[in-house]
Amino acid sequence: PNCYHIVNYVVKDIFEPPLEKDYIKRVNRNAKSMYEARQKQNYLARQVRQKKKEISSIKTSSKLLNLKKRKELRLAQAKYRTFSEAKGLRVDYLQTWEAGYNKTV
Repeated sequence: PNCYHIVNYVVKDIFEPPLEKDYIKRVNRNAKSMYEARQKQNYLARQVRQKKKEISSIKTSSKLLNLKKRKELRLAQAKYRTFSEAKGLRVDYLQTWEAGYNKTV
């Protein structure tokens, strides 16, 4: 469900003329660049989740350390958002969700 594969059933030469080789090359190049963009987006989402884990684990530590970690989190979130918007990908906040973060006790 998360692999972005598409299944196409093509009956040769019945419905459409065969695709041109130039078109196929362009589509493959675009697919490769989108795959790489999604991989980078997943990497940035993992960084955001890691920062949230760090913050939720240092609840009783010094206030200065907590402020520093929250600033790192905001920068990681901004990087994730700007990269996703620049590449035309959907900004999915469920990818960056972390259990226990911002939970008041």
